[in-house]
Amino acid sequence: MLHKADEWKVIGHAPKIKMMKEHGRHLRLDDEAERKLTMGGLACNWRPRTRDLFRDIVILMRDTGMRNERELFRMRIENLDWQNRVIFVPDSKTAEGRRLVPMSGRVFEILRTRCDARQEGWVFPSKRSALGI
Repeated sequence: MLHKADEWKVIGHAPKIKMMKEHGRHLRLDDEAERKLTMGGLACNWRPRTRDLFRDIVILMRDTGMRNERELFRMRIENLDWQNRVIFVPDSKTAEGRRLVPMSGRVFEILRTRCDARQEGWVFPSKRSALGI
């Protein structure tokens, strides 16, 4: 509104405030946080399969920095490049989120075990959802 008043010469000039760029949140799990989460999963009364899944998700999130809902849980085997040890993330929260994520040794082993001999489909298949977990 002030810009229009300035344009119409009703006021001398419109005050301008330069907005500072806001930095996004960067939460990183350290060794201690990973240990606590893993121990918390062990302390739960979960079935071994659920406990293992939880542990794997904690490690994958820590080592890759991938978000859970849109990136990790929707990961497809077709987007895993075993030879170059990278994960292609085609759909992310932002348009700039499309990227290649390197696999650490732990991530490579977890994904190899989870995918077994399958060549396609969800890394984390679910009976309740059409979109992985």
